[in-house]
Amino acid sequence: MDRLTQKAQETLSSGQQLAIDRHHPQLEPEHLLYALVTPQEGLARRLLGQIGADMAQLSLSIDQALGKLPQVDGAAQIYASDSVQRLLSNAWNLA
Repeated sequence: MDRLTQKAQETLSSGQQLAIDRHHPQLEPEHLLYALVTPQEGLARRLLGQIGADMAQLSLSIDQALGKLPQVDGAAQIYASDSVQRLLSNAWNLA
């Protein structure tokens, strides 16, 4: 993880916390996307806004997708889904 930028590490951490807060057993790309677009001052949000993305609609769509993910009670640890593992593998290869 040390090859990733500080912001990338913060995004992963925020995504993991979101998964924990929502009782999701796996970290999914939706968690990471939410962590990227939620901060008002974030670069991803600013760039998406510049290309005309409707941030309210995007946030709602991500929230709806998160609401469809399975939940578990009492999960002590979450795991990265296959999609997130592939995403991280690609990121590490590019870093």
